[in-house]
Amino acid sequence: FVYHMWESGCLTSHSGFIIDSNGNLWHWIHGKENEMKMVQGDNMPFLVSVCANDKLLVALDEYGSVWRTELNPFIDVRLHRQEKYCDIIDIFISPKQDCFYVMDMNGILWKDIGTRKKLVHPGLPPLVSCCINSLSGGIDINGFLWIWKSGKYFEKIRFEKQCVYVTCERDEYDELVFK
Repeated sequence: FVYHMWESGCLTSHSGFIIDSNGNLWHWIHGKENEMKMVQGDNMPFLVSVCANDKLLVALDEYGSVWRTELNPFIDVRLHRQEKYCDIIDIFISPKQDCFYVMDMNGILWKDIGTRKKLVHPGLPPLVSCCINSLSGGIDINGFLWIWKSGKYFEKIRFEKQCVYVTCERDEYDELVFK
């Protein structure tokens, strides 16, 4: 396995995950990086994106299907296809919640809450870019930035220039900032 040939990756407090250039997902436990294992699943196609927190692992395949599993650092990781999702173009995971989010090909953002999915907010327009955190943000098809906190409220923010990408990071004061 060549470490520098990876396409997508993420880290949790106890594990790491990368997708290699062949669409295979690999994982390891911190401190045991030399003991990487390939993630298993029934008829898993080529994976293109992965995200995780300490509780969940979510992956997106080349056909727009979503794969998911609950994480336990003491057992092998095995993904299961989520039949309720198709035509998905991006996946996001909340850093601290037991849920994940998907954006479909129409730019609609959905929240997975176990056995069902729901709209993040009925008034949120189709998005082209998004970041999920305790304070989340997305850019709509007209370049406007929308922000919301845990789905409770949302607000459109207008800039003089059109936005094309959004990310949310913590600054040196541990405050969330959008870039």
